[in-house]
Amino acid sequence: MADATRPVRRVLRVSGIVQGVGFRPFVYGRARALGLAGHVLNEGSDVVIDVEGSAAAIARLRSQLEADSPPRSDIRAVSMEEHPPLGRSGFSIVQSVGTHGPGRRLPPDTATCDACLREIRDPAERRHGHPFANCTDCGPRLSIVRDAPYDRSRTTMAAFALCPACQREYDDPTNRRFHAQPIACPACGPRLSLLSESGAPCSAVDPLAECARRLLAGQIGALKGLGGFHLACDATRSSVVAELRRRKLRDDKPFALMVANLEAAEAIAELDDAARALLCSVERPIVLVRQRADASLPDSLAPGLERIGLMLPYTPLHHLLLDAVEPMPLVMTSGNRSDEPMATDNARALEELRGVADFFLVHDRDIFIRVDDSVVALLDGAPSVLRRARGFAPRAIELPHALSIPTLGVGAQFKNVFALGEGTTALPSSHIGDLDTRAAQEELTRCYDLYRRLLCIEPERIVHDLHPDYASTRWARELATRTGAELCAVQHHHAHFAACLAENEHQGAALGVTFDGMGLGADGTSWGGEFLLGTAADVERVATLAPLRLPGGDAAVREPWRIALGWLHDAGIAPSRVAALSTLEPTQLERVSRLLHSRTLCPRASGAGRYFDAVAALLGLTLVSTFDGQAPMRLEALAHRAEARLPPYSFAVSDAWPREVDLRPALAELVDDLAQPLPRPTIALRFHDTMAEVIRVVVRAPGATRTTRTVALSGGVFCNSLLTERTLSLLRDDDLTVLVHRRVPTGDGGIALGQLAVLAARDERGASALGRSDAGTTGGKEPAGGA
Repeated sequence: MADATRPVRRVLRVSGIVQGVGFRPFVYGRARALGLAGHVLNEGSDVVIDVEGSAAAIARLRSQLEADSPPRSDIRAVSMEEHPPLGRSGFSIVQSVGTHGPGRRLPPDTATCDACLREIRDPAERRHGHPFANCTDCGPRLSIVRDAPYDRSRTTMAAFALCPACQREYDDPTNRRFHAQPIACPACGPRLSLLSESGAPCSAVDPLAECARRLLAGQIGALKGLGGFHLACDATRSSVVAELRRRKLRDDKPFALMVANLEAAEAIAELDDAARALLCSVERPIVLVRQRADASLPDSLAPGLERIGLMLPYTPLHHLLLDAVEPMPLVMTSGNRSDEPMATDNARALEELRGVADFFLVHDRDIFIRVDDSVVALLDGAPSVLRRARGFAPRAIELPHALSIPTLGVGAQFKNVFALGEGTTALPSSHIGDLDTRAAQEELTRCYDLYRRLLCIEPERIVHDLHPDYASTRWARELATRTGAELCAVQHHHAHFAACLAENEHQGAALGVTFDGMGLGADGTSWGGEFLLGTAADVERVATLAPLRLPGGDAAVREPWRIALGWLHDAGIAPSRVAALSTLEPTQLERVSRLLHSRTLCPRASGAGRYFDAVAALLGLTLVSTFDGQAPMRLEALAHRAEARLPPYSFAVSDAWPREVDLRPALAELVDDLAQPLPRPTIALRFHDTMAEVIRVVVRAPGATRTTRTVALSGGVFCNSLLTERTLSLLRDDDLTVLVHRRVPTGDGGIALGQLAVLAARDERGASALGRSDAGTTGGKEPAGGA
């Protein structure tokens, strides 16, 4: 029988998010308490624990690793090997080893912890008022990392030598800053500076206090934060908000607000327990919440919308600033001109935001990776990420199937996110944004190069959208030519569907309802109101919404009244019956009416989002859109004000395959409602209920769910919580399992994950058609053949 007291030696390797989260100090404390000897270190992306002592104590250590690890860590795997004991005494943290193996993970930036917050507010503490306080439980991570393993020398904090007091904390195993890499204090930096509009230094003894004074006086400031610059101003003064809009060239797109604390948030928004928990979470995202009716806020913050984006401070700088201006809420919007990436370095901010900001609050800690604020909504009582960035990225998402080779998914044109994949692990980037500008495209290339190097993944295959004119598609082709990587494509709505399956860890068949604005279909036409039956590997188009005319092509997306005019034309309804269209110039109507008969200048698209655009125009809400999603967002906001709920409008579903949903009967009834006149909110709600009923009827149609009882909802239209929750209710009443997005955006921010999920499913199945542009997506001819 083995001697239970005889020392043994084990080497444990812990994988996941285990660097930059206080994991080594945690191991150090537990090992010492258990009387174990050895050491712990970062090695590549892992933490390696070389430990010896009794087998029982080592078993307890391993159990504690998996059951009681630091709150910011995310353990994916723990392996253990036996080795001969060395007879060591004592336990230590040793120098990291910078190996370049696969499997690296980067920790996200996290909000200021309660302990650091108490310090910066306590005059007796040496970090009182310090805007860069942090510890192993909080502070910058992804935004400052230059290389892995995660050590101070490989971050932008390397420029700041530790003062003696900070060095003692860093070396003290009993201190919560033990081996905290971004550790900082007033003596060793970083430091704030206040600059004028021209970039000249301002003579301010306390830059932060002077910044607060100027904001209270109605000025607009550019503030360098954690992952980039914000533009900030008094959110209660309509004249200041209007001036920010004029300077930033942002007509109507809503501004996010930052308030000092939960009490201040309760004063302006309707919060339930789920919203409070989200606001106070370590991710500290922008949370979409309903504004209180008695809140003294100008309508210009979110024109025509019922929800506002609200967040709490997430850095010491923000806490100190909001404390100084409390109870005033601040507009806190991205530091850029319209459609450009957010500025991150001081020189670029001074150049790009000159004429927008009245002053600049900057600091001397470099931001290595731009990180936007995340946006989260509450859907069916639980969080649903709409923009995945600070606090969430680049956390890994496990794929249900394994990729055979390292793969890059380049995402889509809008709300771009790319994703690197290896094995069963997908690593989506932080939000990049729309790729319409050269600056945005350069940002995509720069971020990819950083992630590739930091995560140590060299893609051997690149997957892109079918659309040949997407900037992401062109970039994928250029990258493949330069690197020799294999190139393949996945259809847009197939990727939406696969992303929903992947994040829900669903491996089998499902019926995907993929509703968005538009995406190129497998048959070369524009899709967007699709019902796809199949698995992540292969889908069959079983139904679609009837395509709408888009007079003038992209111009119709910017001017939804054009879509409404085309829909009226197809239904044989005179535009004169719609009062909202009477505000247009007769020459405009005549010109667009002529376009309706052009094959080249009036394409058709089945996008569900285009139907919402058209109804918003018919109700006079949005004749011209100034940002993506404006018309549907206003339509949803109007529907929430309805006082009565009427039965859904009529529609027809064809028997031909794929089935086609004809909504012209709904349009005729909607125009009759306008003529009564029925209250606009009631019409808006009735249309939402109609679209939910369309989904229910198609799902219940013969053959739609012949192989599954699971339905997956994906696509940007499902950012609409009213539509989504109504659909969930109807489908659950039919005893169907319904999957929705929670961890990645339902919109195009989830496309890259879906691209990887499709390739992984085909790899695991051993498919041979990986390079075919239309592989796995059929046009819906019955019976379907799947690639």
